[in-house]
Amino acid sequence: MADPGGAWWRGRRGGIAAAVAALLVIAGASFAAGYALRANGDGDGARSATAETPSPAAGGGSTAAARATAAAPTTAPAQADTPAPAVAATAAPRATPTAMLLPALTPAGPRPPPTAGLPVPWVGVNNWALGAASDVHGDCGGASEALLEQKMTRWRAAGTDVVRFAAYQSFATDAAHQRNWAAFDRVFASAQAHGIRLIPVLGNNWTDCDYWGAYPGAQGKDTGTPLACGGSGNWYDIGYRQPYNGYITGYRQWVADVVGRYAHSPALAAWELVNEPWESCIHDFFVDVIGVLRAADPATPISLGSGGGGEAWSRGDGYRRETALADWATVHDYGHPDDPLPVCPGKNCLRTDLADAGALGKPLYVGEAGIWDDANCDSPARADRYRARMRAAFDAGASGYILWAYNERAPAGECGLDFGPDSPIMKLFAEF
Repeated sequence: MADPGGAWWRGRRGGIAAAVAALLVIAGASFAAGYALRANGDGDGARSATAETPSPAAGGGSTAAARATAAAPTTAPAQADTPAPAVAATAAPRATPTAMLLPALTPAGPRPPPTAGLPVPWVGVNNWALGAASDVHGDCGGASEALLEQKMTRWRAAGTDVVRFAAYQSFATDAAHQRNWAAFDRVFASAQAHGIRLIPVLGNNWTDCDYWGAYPGAQGKDTGTPLACGGSGNWYDIGYRQPYNGYITGYRQWVADVVGRYAHSPALAAWELVNEPWESCIHDFFVDVIGVLRAADPATPISLGSGGGGEAWSRGDGYRRETALADWATVHDYGHPDDPLPVCPGKNCLRTDLADAGALGKPLYVGEAGIWDDANCDSPARADRYRARMRAAFDAGASGYILWAYNERAPAGECGLDFGPDSPIMKLFAEF
């Protein structure tokens, strides 16, 4: 999820609910509303009493109204994960053992198709702060390493194939402002051991979790206009080349560093450039960063990270032009709880994006999906809605579907978009 502003996830639930209500009244945009509500998700949004990590701020992106009305950030202390008792697998994992993983590929080797080594179809979860740990930036979840093996065991037992997570510099920078790969090393090693594939997201259009040190404020990286489109420049043409938000290096160098370190991991499913890149004048950025990534890892498939309909470039010709640069097409599936396969107009363009991906010959995965329904909260009724959406997407040609968002500490019946180990949603993965 992307956060219309870090304020969404840093605020209290009451503040979020009020802001969401305001958005619904003022904007009447279901996507914007869902964006805010997603702020409850693990590692991407508001801290709740049960939050395992700061929820990945609403993956959907931000609107000007959302930014203007976001509550001022507060300084809630980071919640550290506390390990639950050891969990015995209650369901037999699907027949996707280690053999499902791609072998490590040398830079000289041929690039496999994006779907190589993955089931057809495949299913996954978002766990935004999977790399948060006590020895790195603690504002996105604290000591998540205490739960790492437990979560991997649950996911594998439930039939989960893929985990999408934030692979920002913040998770590889310790309290002394030094590069520290320990948390990511643990994640990649554990995923490989459990037969889980990973989609690391290398940056975030939104502030949430994508900073080190003092909170820089709730502002999307698309603020301003690139020089190529007549503006004075912004992050997507100038800022990404230099250190930002308290980081050691710029985003461009970070891509080279992190990709170069993990390029040969058998756990990799794809690299995702940016979570919901919201800039309209973005073609040159994509071309440059894909070149950097390909130099470090010629083999692993690439996704742009598009929400597919929310960003200014991600509809029609713009979506087709930019997606043609990547290996995967993506979309984020929020809103329209009673329409399993939404179509534009509206900010959810799943049906249209599937058609565009097919025309380009690109496989598509749903990178985030959430249904907000306080009447049912986390219940069998809502699980049924997710099932209908997943089936509709797969029937229409989607290759993968990733739900928002797993939270190890979310109790049964949780409202918002988090779901935990006791959720009826966990039973869905084995069905696909």
